[in-house]
Amino acid sequence: MTVPVKKGIPIPEDIARRFGAAKYPWVTMDVGDSFEFAGVEWKSAKAQARHASKKYGRTFVVGYDVPTGVTRCWRKA
Repeated sequence: MTVPVKKGIPIPEDIARRFGAAKYPWVTMDVGDSFEFAGVEWKSAKAQARHASKKYGRTFVVGYDVPTGVTRCWRKA
C-alpha cells in the first residue's frame, strides 16, 4: 500500500509552535543581521543564542546596551 504525499499544505500555526517553530529568526538571519530580545534578561538571551548556535551551526553574539536597556542579538558567522 502506498500513502499519497501532498505538497503545498502549510502547517497550522498552533501545531508549528508545539513542534519546533522558532520564536526567534535564527535560521533566516544573514551575517550582520540582528534582532532585539523584548522582555528577556541578558543571561537568558545569551543561553538561547548559545543553544541556537549549536543547533543551527551558526555563530551569534548577544549584547546589552545599558543606557537604553535593550538586549540585541547579531549573527556573527
